[in-house]
Amino acid sequence: MVKGIRFALVGVLLLFAAAAHAQERIARVVHTPVAFADAGQPIDISAYLEGDVSPSMVVEAQIRFRNRDQDSYDYVDMVSQGTDFVGQIPGEFVSAVGMLYYLEFDLEDGTRLTFPESDPGSDYIEPIEVSVREAGAAEPQSPVVVITPEPLSTVSGDEILIAVAFNQAVHPTDPTRVRLRVNSVDHTAEATITEEVLTAVVGGFAKGRHRIDLILLTDEGPEILKTWFFNWQPEEEARRAANRYITGSADLEGMSQRTNAFTENIARESFSFRGRYGILSATARARLTSQEQGHLQPQHRYLFTLGVPKVRLRIGDINPRYNDLILYGRRVRGTELDINPGPVRIQLLYGNLSRAVEGRESIAFDPTSGAPVDTTLYPGTFRRWLAATRVSFGVPNRLMLGITAMKAKDDTSSIEFGDRSKDNLVTGFDIEANFDRRRLTFYAQTALSLYNDNTLVAPLEDAEAFKDIIWINQYFQPLPTSGIDTSAVDFGEVIGSIIDNALSYKAKLRLRYFSNDIQLAYQKINRSFITMGNPTLVNDWAGFSIKDRIRLFGSKVYFTAQYDSYNDNVNGRGDITTTRDSYNFKVSAYPAGVYPDITIGYGNLTNSNDGTIDSYEAVPGDPASVTTIDNRVKNSTAKYSVQLAKDIPFSTTQNRFSLSFSASNREDTFDALGTSDYKFIALTDETKYEFPLKTLAGFTNTSQTSIGGQTDLSWNTIFVRGEYALYNRRLIPYFGPRITLGSGKQVQSLVDPGLLLDPNDYATPEEYQQALSDTRASSIHLQNVDFSRIDWIGGAQFDFLKRHSLTAYFSLTMYSEKGTYEYWNGNTFPVDEELINNAGVTLTQPKYQKRNDYFFSITYSVKF
Repeated sequence: MVKGIRFALVGVLLLFAAAAHAQERIARVVHTPVAFADAGQPIDISAYLEGDVSPSMVVEAQIRFRNRDQDSYDYVDMVSQGTDFVGQIPGEFVSAVGMLYYLEFDLEDGTRLTFPESDPGSDYIEPIEVSVREAGAAEPQSPVVVITPEPLSTVSGDEILIAVAFNQAVHPTDPTRVRLRVNSVDHTAEATITEEVLTAVVGGFAKGRHRIDLILLTDEGPEILKTWFFNWQPEEEARRAANRYITGSADLEGMSQRTNAFTENIARESFSFRGRYGILSATARARLTSQEQGHLQPQHRYLFTLGVPKVRLRIGDINPRYNDLILYGRRVRGTELDINPGPVRIQLLYGNLSRAVEGRESIAFDPTSGAPVDTTLYPGTFRRWLAATRVSFGVPNRLMLGITAMKAKDDTSSIEFGDRSKDNLVTGFDIEANFDRRRLTFYAQTALSLYNDNTLVAPLEDAEAFKDIIWINQYFQPLPTSGIDTSAVDFGEVIGSIIDNALSYKAKLRLRYFSNDIQLAYQKINRSFITMGNPTLVNDWAGFSIKDRIRLFGSKVYFTAQYDSYNDNVNGRGDITTTRDSYNFKVSAYPAGVYPDITIGYGNLTNSNDGTIDSYEAVPGDPASVTTIDNRVKNSTAKYSVQLAKDIPFSTTQNRFSLSFSASNREDTFDALGTSDYKFIALTDETKYEFPLKTLAGFTNTSQTSIGGQTDLSWNTIFVRGEYALYNRRLIPYFGPRITLGSGKQVQSLVDPGLLLDPNDYATPEEYQQALSDTRASSIHLQNVDFSRIDWIGGAQFDFLKRHSLTAYFSLTMYSEKGTYEYWNGNTFPVDEELINNAGVTLTQPKYQKRNDYFFSITYSVKF
């Protein structure tokens, strides 16, 4: 038993000692979660990296998102903007049922960082939930809502309709005292004005820009309720413009940055355009960067689209959404043809999932003879191509059927040094049926996959003829239970194994009656179902979900309840089955008026399995070699959240105040190190003043306790930003600091290294005590974290010549480190001391890199 403990202690000690010397602060993603959004409006998201990591180390940064009715995640790229990474969930995907998202950063060394972080011991990420207000549920900030003509729009016709709505809750308005002026001419007599709306039909416009003013006559004098502009052009010219036009923009950006004493200069160019000539339409967008390198996956992004009615061709970086089980949420660089003549739609896609990156050899030579003595091979990345076809047919919004097939394979000829090339074939069928004006919806899909994990090994003789369809050898999945002979194959067993282990399906029934939105879902994703077309799909996962969303009080209050139960080992062929049960409740209220928008949520997630605790003799007949293995899992995480948002007029200012609080508590029955606590609070206030000043101020606190309380960290961030518009908003400078303070303790080694010493190995007790003292003096137990980071951020945007602008951005980051390393003998030393003497033992501590980072960029933009 002692031997078993010793080997385990050595492994734990080495693991945490390596972590201690690898970095001073663990890299993490810092992000203030979005609490509220409006349906149909984009969601802006930003984050930055903290710790020993720089923006230049990021190969790819993405926002993974879905609405609550979806099962698979879509994505958008995040781009670096100064020290931050920014991205936007498009408004077309923002649904009132609620949004879920998480952030994912892939670094050049293969490290993957996420926000939120994944659960300990698994890849599961609990996404951030955003409460989404129905269109019109949010409080309007303006006393007048323009209906038509929209600001800065272009209209035509001999007469135009002017229509607005009055928001009496924001600004009580007497309709008898409202005046309508168009180009400074009073048209009140031609208007119909009530407490709710104003409508008027006005004509006699000349080509060009025109101004509309709504004025309220008060006892103190005229008050402008709303002013906006629109453009008018003759109908014939409007028709020509609609059929023949080209618009676009281009940006040229240069930047310089220093991170961790590493300086880098980067150039980026981006452009987009949209055009039409008769029935032919075209769009193009691209983002190019000097960070594009042949030994990395592509950093450039581009997409060109060319089409006529019912036919469209796309070339570049395509995000196909064919089928959740087959191809969804995966970037493909290639070509797609989309033919949609009516009842039948055909989509054809071919491209690359990854490009070829050659492996390399590292040869070590004998310093004396010069002869090679050792060779290390670092395998490269094969070019992985993908081809997919989808045919769908039926009556839209009633009954649609779809058939999808996808083939993805590594090109083994693309590089010389590679390892374990893959082959994947997936095909499936889906159906969507809607009844009673979409109040009752049924959706189902099924698919099966064939997968090979290593096509570098020759196919079986009997399967040679099928290698262009799927490569079959001993690495084929799903393998029959009896395995596969190295030369022959029983196709009956293979087909049976495919049906038993790779056939997967999912279904959902949705009922929308009596202010309820009830969804019943079931899925079974088999253990051998693998698709290269959906990176977020989890296999060997089956179970059901029940959810109801209830609208109350005239759609001002929503109550959501959901219960999920899923398990792995879906075919019962494994020894242990893990079950994940969760329930969630949420109440959202959008009362308008004097009360704030509020969302309160509670949830619980439980993981458990049917594992056992077993003991066995590592050396049969030797009781001292008894080793105990505990496979039991049982942990529960409780989650709480509160979000508040309110528009508060004060004096001459408009304030948007928001508060977000979330907490989770994880209890672990069998693993004392599995307990953890997490708390997050954010306060922000955005203020718009009567003069052209806008300020943003906020505070966030994040505290995290993990590894059974042995790591306890807290971060406080204060940020302030102000921007002021000059020269009729042609020049907008901004400036503000962001201050981060970190404190706490971070365990580096869980086990006292003195436990690894055996007194019997020493001649005298004194020698043992000395060895014990030296060992503890040489090993770091934990790091006491105490640091500050100040980011001075500023910039300006200058618009000139109507369509041109210059944007400058800078950030200066200043670090101060006051932390210490605590050794197992209890002594502490500052982290910035490299050479120390601890109780007579001379040591070199992990090197502390003093750093003051900067970033500067300037961008020229033009619109045409």
